[in-house]
Amino acid sequence: MKDKNSEKRYEYDIQIMDKERTIEASHQEQRQVEISIENFTIQMNQTFRELQAIEEEQNEGRPSFSETEQKRKYMENLLGGQQEEITSQYRKAHHWIVNPIKKTEGWKDFR
Repeated sequence: MKDKNSEKRYEYDIQIMDKERTIEASHQEQRQVEISIENFTIQMNQTFRELQAIEEEQNEGRPSFSETEQKRKYMENLLGGQQEEITSQYRKAHHWIVNPIKKTEGWKDFR
């Protein structure tokens, strides 16, 4: 009986390590995506600031209604929504990865 339990524990151990590696890879991928979005946002904001400076220069320093500012806000909101969606999807994926192993018989005895 003990050998059978040991074998099951070993199988669970391997399954769990596999899931942990998968989750770790997913976390790394998620972080890379987040970094890419952050870098894009920084570059986009810099470009919009440059465009606004050009507009002000053309308007001889007078601030005016700016289509550029509207576009910047739109993109900022769009990217914020994308970031939230990415976080949500990765959270769901992590749950999907972990949940089956938690339902496995013997999980409570193992962990």
